[in-house]
Amino acid sequence: MKNFLLISSMLFSLSAFANIDEASAVAVEPTESELKVSRACFSELETLGCGHPRDDQEHFESCLNNVYSSLTTSCKKMMTELYGVKK
Repeated sequence: MKNFLLISSMLFSLSAFANIDEASAVAVEPTESELKVSRACFSELETLGCGHPRDDQEHFESCLNNVYSSLTTSCKKMMTELYGVKK
């Protein structure tokens, strides 16, 4: 009987932790407007000749430093958070 209680409590606690993890993951998902802003920012950088970071990370960061002053405010904020660009 003790083994049954021990096993059932372990299964219950694992199930509870799984639900907590799922709830926290859902809370982190970006909204549609945040996705639009992010996509617009990367499109803006591609237009300015920086390309995409997955293509050439070093070139992207160098170009980002060069064109940082011409970016929109929201794009500057996002790039500063992602790459630590400070100008």
